[in-house]
Amino acid sequence: MEQISQVVGPVVNILTGHIMKQLGYVISSRNYVKDLRNKMTVLEGKSYDVKKHMDTNYIDNKKIPAHVEGWLEDAENVKKTVQSISSNRNGCLNMRMRYRAGRKAFKTIKEIECLINEEINWRDTNIPIGRVDSKQASLSASSSSGETTQNDFKSREKIFKDALKFLQQDDKTGQVIALCGMGGVGKTTMMEQLKKVAYDKRMFTWIVKVVIGRNPNMLSIQNDVALCIGDGLSEATKTARADRLCTRFKNMLNNGNHKVLVILDDVWEKIELKDIGLTSPLPSGIKLLLTSRYSNICTQIAACVDSVLQVVRVDVLEETEAHNFFSRYAGVSKEDDRDKYLINRMWYC
Repeated sequence: MEQISQVVGPVVNILTGHIMKQLGYVISSRNYVKDLRNKMTVLEGKSYDVKKHMDTNYIDNKKIPAHVEGWLEDAENVKKTVQSISSNRNGCLNMRMRYRAGRKAFKTIKEIECLINEEINWRDTNIPIGRVDSKQASLSASSSSGETTQNDFKSREKIFKDALKFLQQDDKTGQVIALCGMGGVGKTTMMEQLKKVAYDKRMFTWIVKVVIGRNPNMLSIQNDVALCIGDGLSEATKTARADRLCTRFKNMLNNGNHKVLVILDDVWEKIELKDIGLTSPLPSGIKLLLTSRYSNICTQIAACVDSVLQVVRVDVLEETEAHNFFSRYAGVSKEDDRDKYLINRMWYC
């Protein structure tokens, strides 16, 4: 008998505990549902705070923990479950429905408690503006595309496609690209359009754009490059800053299969790419896009990193396109003979 009791006793205890637990779902059904609503109120408060923090970081271009969106989605799903339990009020006298409501409320309370107790580590660090998933990069790419794009001009379609093809090539032959043409012809506009396509298609992990200008200040340019890929530079000398940028580029390329597009806009004279952290030969994974009036200057820049330059010539618009463009933005009617005359005079001047 003692042996039997030793075997039967634990089994009875287990069965009794299980039965009491199931009965508890029925007996305490109302208490569970009430507790469920209270817990849900706390979760909704935390959910509001998390979403507000996320929205603020998005506006300020700060990092958002990867699991935040998943947490908010889980909280929303739990909320729907709670609503389905709370809205079912026809089971007060129905034991089966009370059991189901109590059991579901009990389990949902546990889920809510897990979400409430889960810590979200907000570091609130800035996202480098050159990172392709950066909000600033997105806004910059979007704002650069006004009403007039390269596709508005038939004469520019082939030029644009040729430049885009070079950007998409993975071999060394298209590693340095230059948009060249006379001043005011639209080189920077085409560059911005290429940048937007590169961003939208996620062709690169990083897009680093800086303006060189006619009288370049290398210390300022170095800091602009640094801000695109991280924090500003604290080093005082040009050489030390160049070494720091070189290290950052190497770390970016070594950290997974990353690709970087470096854009140097408005180049007037040869610059040393090593000053902005680009070594010779140009590392695999880096593309260089230049805009300049002078193709010979771009050739020299490409040669200093042992690369072949691909020149994309940006010519003036065709006469009809120029007239249409002027008419559209000057608000001039082409049907008016006098205005036609003025357009022609301005075109030929």
